[in-house]
Amino acid sequence: MKRAVLYHGSPNKLIGKEILPKKAKGLGKKKDKLTGIYATRDKTAAIVMAIISCKGCGGSTLGMEKGKVWGIVYGQMPRKKYVYLYVLPSKNFKKIDSWQWVSYKPVTPSKIIKISVSKYKKHIRKATKEEKKAFKKLK
Repeated sequence: MKRAVLYHGSPNKLIGKEILPKKAKGLGKKKDKLTGIYATRDKTAAIVMAIISCKGCGGSTLGMEKGKVWGIVYGQMPRKKYVYLYVLPSKNFKKIDSWQWVSYKPVTPSKIIKISVSKYKKHIRKATKEEKKAFKKLK
């Protein structure tokens, strides 16, 4: 059964009424490089993704394990004070893996929530030297 809503996080406040599909900058599998709007049913994952997508982070990784969400940044820690959580109707989304959905069509959020980054800093850390080396090989 499809969930009624999904969540999309962004470091930027929406201009206009719709979120438009855009090319993802993932370094992993094909599903991480689609042109679309990515969403999840996990609010924390969407918020952490918004935070680690902030300008200056120099690349990032989002992970989920045993119900815990974490983000790693390969550049500077985010300086933004707020990010945005978009509550989206699930109507045009297709599930692409265990925790991500994608829509290839524009989506109008049913709600926009301004989120304080400071409340989610515990989910984010800087990459170790070894992680940075591994990340550079992927680029």
